[in-house]
Amino acid sequence: MCSLLSLLSPGTACSRRSETAPAPSEARPQPKATAPSPELPGLERARVFSVGQQAAGAGYVLKVKRVLECSGRDAWRPAPERLFLGVELEAAAHDESIAIGHSHVKLRYGAGPTIGAEPFVKTENCEPLLKYTRLAAHESVTGWVVFSIPKSASSLELQVRPRQFLNDQATLFDLGR
Repeated sequence: MCSLLSLLSPGTACSRRSETAPAPSEARPQPKATAPSPELPGLERARVFSVGQQAAGAGYVLKVKRVLECSGRDAWRPAPERLFLGVELEAAAHDESIAIGHSHVKLRYGAGPTIGAEPFVKTENCEPLLKYTRLAAHESVTGWVVFSIPKSASSLELQVRPRQFLNDQATLFDLGR
């Protein structure tokens, strides 16, 4: 570093002593990483909704209309010891557009991991599938999201996260199974 600084006036570049920071005289409070984030008034962040209830987010309304075991068609069958579970989802945009599709919906059963939907499955009784769409303000869409789950799965929770705002919290639905 002195070689680069030697291009300055002679004797000044490397003759400075490094300054040391004075020792703190008292402990300073450190910000906590677990500080609660501010809540918007009127929005319940931890609420879990039931089938048939409307869940209003900051810019949208969601509703799980029905939950069914789906029958596959055209050679679409669930793997052994699994079943196709269909969730009929309705989404509506308020005053701004939102993006919604099968990739915005996940399912959790018990304490297990979240699983994604089967985007191309063909069924007898769970169609039309919810396809990716951008809803303009005041538009709505209804479609089915189908998951392949173990037959023994219980404590099913649907997590829906339409794309509108960065880092929106998921809206949760207890599917009653």
